[in-house]
Amino acid sequence: MVKRTIGAVAGAAALAAALSMAGAGSAVAATGGDHLNRGDTMRAGDDIHNPAGAKLIFQSDGNLVEYRADNAVCWASNTNGGGGIRVTYQNDGNFVMYASVDDSRPVWASDTVGDNGVNVNINARGEVWVGYHQLTGACE
Repeated sequence: MVKRTIGAVAGAAALAAALSMAGAGSAVAATGGDHLNRGDTMRAGDDIHNPAGAKLIFQSDGNLVEYRADNAVCWASNTNGGGGIRVTYQNDGNFVMYASVDDSRPVWASDTVGDNGVNVNINARGEVWVGYHQLTGACE
């Protein structure tokens, strides 16, 4: 009986640890990752980056900005002060910034609805891609 209880507790602990390591979806992908998958969300302070150090960060002022490794700005959505609280790579292929929790106030969008790509990423040249659509120029 004791052996069976210990085994059940160990199994439950292992399952909890695995679920914990898998993360909460968007938080794991957005914070310090190299891409966003469909359905992932960036919140203030979250970023994605490439190995060379270029990064796309959703700033607390509501601006989505791409920086080079030396912190020079390469691209910005110019939405600072617009009330953006999150940026989501939607299942329809659009990368959209919202100023509300219920999706009723879009602030900015990549206009990539219907794109067949599967993620938002920054390639080796520092280009941000939303699916198969190039959003920014090179940022090297």
